[in-house]
Amino acid sequence: MGTGTRRTMLGRVMKEERTDVSERGYDRLAKIYWLIESALFGGDLQRARTCLLDTLPQCKRMLILGDGNGRYLKEFVRIQSASEVTSVDQSGVMIERQVASVNSLDCNPSVEWVHDDAKKLKFPKGEFDGLSMLFFLDCFRPDEVRELLPRFLGCVSPGGVIHFVDFQEPAAGWWRLRGRLYLKLMHWFFGWQTGLENRKLVNFREEFKRLSVSLVAERVTCKGL
Repeated sequence: MGTGTRRTMLGRVMKEERTDVSERGYDRLAKIYWLIESALFGGDLQRARTCLLDTLPQCKRMLILGDGNGRYLKEFVRIQSASEVTSVDQSGVMIERQVASVNSLDCNPSVEWVHDDAKKLKFPKGEFDGLSMLFFLDCFRPDEVRELLPRFLGCVSPGGVIHFVDFQEPAAGWWRLRGRLYLKLMHWFFGWQTGLENRKLVNFREEFKRLSVSLVAERVTCKGL
C-alpha cells in the first residue's frame, strides 16, 4: 500500500483533518447522498448495483473501489459472507457509513477499510480474485481512465471477476435526451461540490475491450442509462 494509506478495522474509523477539496466534498455529501440518488433515480441505481450480484462466483478476496455509503458492500457481504473484502474510499465519513451498514448485519464478515485516494494506491498484482467498481470510473477524465484502469485490473488474478456498473447514454429518443440531461446535471453538481473535473462519459466498453477483458454477463437498466 501507499505510505499515506489509512486503515480501519470493522467498527472503528480513524479521523483526521482534511484539506482535499474532493474528499471534503464527499464528506459533506455523505449524509444526504441517498436523498440525492433517490430524488433523481428512485431505486434504479441500487437495482443496477445489485442486479448481477447473485451471478458472481464466490470470491476469496474482493476489492471494492469507491462504494460511497456502502449500499453495495452491505449486499455483497450478506451474499458472500466468507469473502475477505477490502473497501477503498477517499471519504472518511462515507467509510463511517459503510461500517455502520455492515455492522447492522447478522453475519460477521471480514472487511478491511482503506481510507485513501484509489489513484494513489499500488496493490500487488493478482492480490484479489474479484474487483467491484460501481459508479466509480465515471469520476475520472478519459486520460485518467486510460492510465488507471490497467493498474486497477492488474490487482485481479488470472481468471478473476470484475463487477462493473456505470452510466451510459441511452440509445435513442426521449430517454437519450433525458439521459444527457441527467448526466450534465450530475457532472455539474459533483464538479461544484467535489471539484470533479470530468465533464463527459468515457467509452468504458472500448476501454475494457482494449485491455482484453471478456464480457461474461450484461444487464442494462434505468431506461438505458
